[in-house]
Amino acid sequence: MRHLFQQAWQLCFVGFFGLLAAGDVYPQSNSIISQTRCESMSTNDVRHDGFLKDLDNLLREGQTLLENAHWQAANMKFIQGIEKLGDAYSSPDIIDDTGMKLTLADIEAQAGNIGNSAKIRGKVLSDRLLILRKKIAARNNQ
Repeated sequence: MRHLFQQAWQLCFVGFFGLLAAGDVYPQSNSIISQTRCESMSTNDVRHDGFLKDLDNLLREGQTLLENAHWQAANMKFIQGIEKLGDAYSSPDIIDDTGMKLTLADIEAQAGNIGNSAKIRGKVLSDRLLILRKKIAARNNQ
């Protein structure tokens, strides 16, 4: 397990500074999610209640699958949610470390630890949804 964390740290460290050198201030994870380029949605697009409800449903379904030890199915639900959300949650004033967590989720999956991978992805989706809700609330209060 320690080896996996060291490997994750090395990947994040090298990837982060490599992207900084290339001029990308907000690096994306090199996870399987970022390999399937998601359409980004603006905050205006997320006003639709259906968008947030769909994401909440994917999160809830994934959590239920996780609780019932259906690791692979839970992992896929969380991946679907993260892909659907895209970068709608992000903004320049938010420091986001969830990309590094997705890298760790990929490492866990490659090592055969699908349960750990699913748990990490579920947390990422949950965190990003929280960030999105805060972003929408801040925008509505302006």
